Amino acid sequence: MQIYVNDRATETAEGQTLQTWLAAQGLADRKGLAVALNGAVVSRDKWASQTLQAQDKIILIGVFYGG
Repeated sequence: MQIYVNDRATETAEGQTLQTWLAAQGLADRKGLAVALNGAVVSRDKWASQTLQAQDKIILIGVFYGG
């Protein structure tokens, strides 16, 4: 199925949770990562229960430290 990540179309398997998808991208354990799904922020404790649907829009926002 097709989803959009930061406005780019990508294919993923049906029935995946947000947690599973993030893990496949190597992002599930990343600190400082905020995730919005269809315009609403999804807290980390809800990633495992949020099932992705076709045409979902995910926005990933990462916090970076440094000077």
